Amino acid sequence: MFAKRCLVDEIIIVDSGSTDGTQQIAEKYGAKFFVNSEWPGFGKQKQLAQSYTDCDWVLALDADERIDDVLQQEIQTMLIAPPKNAVFSLNELTWVFGRFLKHSGWYYHHVRLYPNSLTQYNDNLVHESVIIPDGVDTKRLKGDILHYSYKDMEHYLVKSASYGRAWADQKQKRGKSASLAQAILHALGCFLKMYVLKRGFWMVSRAF
Repeated sequence: MFAKRCLVDEIIIVDSGSTDGTQQIAEKYGAKFFVNSEWPGFGKQKQLAQSYTDCDWVLALDADERIDDVLQQEIQTMLIAPPKNAVFSLNELTWVFGRFLKHSGWYYHHVRLYPNSLTQYNDNLVHESVIIPDGVDTKRLKGDILHYSYKDMEHYLVKSASYGRAWADQKQKRGKSASLAQAILHALGCFLKMYVLKRGFWMVSRAF
């Protein structure tokens, strides 16, 4: 869990085995740093991170994500009088090949901010999501999570291969057949749908 220091009472970082000085940087800013190098998947890793905090609210961010000033102000205002029995779905604005895209499926929202005592992430190896209990309201806030996802095509292919393998493993654990080839086709299919069929490439070219 990570956010701008002035927004949160506590920063929890669960590292999966980085070698780039993450721990030293995190501790410099007062973060509580934990290591779990035996990778259990994205969902369970986030469950573990949540278990380390007693704060009332959880804002879950990945290492390649930030929040913009608008969203920060929205969260601060909400916490003055937080609603009961509610979670918050936040916009995610994705950085793709040198530009942020607000079209073609790259701009979406999902639950990232929620009461600690109310829920947690599911067990998914990949494409994890927050469990929304029955009767719980899902609300929205303005502003964006800035997701610096893909620097270039090589970066996209490397990440997609990793996610594809996790996707195949997840299907097999659920008793469904899946191969690495199917995983690669799944990743490429998502890319073609969002970047070509929905004209994401056009939006990038228009940005230059």
